[in-house]
Amino acid sequence: MPVFACLLTLSYTLAPQDRSVTALTSVSSVPAAVSVALETVNGFRSLHKLEPVSLDGRLCAAAGDLVASMAKTRQLAHKDRAGTRNALERAQAHGFDGPIAEMVSSGFDSLPSSVVGIFDGPYHRRLFLRPGQFVFGCAEQGGYAALEFGGPTGEGVVLSPPDGARGIPTKWDGFEEPTPVPDLKGPFGYPILLAAYGSGNLTVGSAQLVSESGAQVPVVVRDPSNDKHATGAIIIVPKSPLQPGASYTVHASFVLDGTRETRVWSFRTSQSR
Repeated sequence: MPVFACLLTLSYTLAPQDRSVTALTSVSSVPAAVSVALETVNGFRSLHKLEPVSLDGRLCAAAGDLVASMAKTRQLAHKDRAGTRNALERAQAHGFDGPIAEMVSSGFDSLPSSVVGIFDGPYHRRLFLRPGQFVFGCAEQGGYAALEFGGPTGEGVVLSPPDGARGIPTKWDGFEEPTPVPDLKGPFGYPILLAAYGSGNLTVGSAQLVSESGAQVPVVVRDPSNDKHATGAIIIVPKSPLQPGASYTVHASFVLDGTRETRVWSFRTSQSR
């Protein structure tokens, strides 16, 4: 069973957010799996009209250290075998000095497939979709993968799936740790995310998902008022898989810096179940 985890609070507080990323370290020889993983990350960011990330050798090396440790201990972790180095300390050991967001996984059949699986989880997807100029590193060993994003967060509200997107998966297996649906068993419909980044403080939200026939789809809604992991976000998880080749409209309302805002957007699912 694929499993992935990320210490969300740790990822955002490892380094001051006003520190800039230092110059890139080139990657002289890029394994094919790493190249495809990078293309996959940038494909997701392009779909959401966000800047692409660049591969950084320092973060690849830091990720390599972590997967080697996990492969030896056979455990997902954000610290090395001795339990002494966290993500920031590993990156600094390879010359990277800046904010770090780290994700780890196991059970996927390849590094690129782990990128897709991690992205599907709404808590982790929020880290992929931060606005701004980022660098990226990743590694895989023994069935364990680590993804590293480096750089300060920009500002903005990101909708995912984005407005007008087509071919969105109909279902989600629910494999995410922590999970936004702890009391339910999947498969679920594909998760929907509204995330506010930067100085904005999203404190409470509500949302509805409506099918093309006008019927309201049963969903689980998480936001900062009921979920400590939903930092600055509204997470909407349909309780059952969505219909293939169907259009859905999201109606979301939230309080951002004390002001009530709304977003309405639509997407269409893929033809396959």
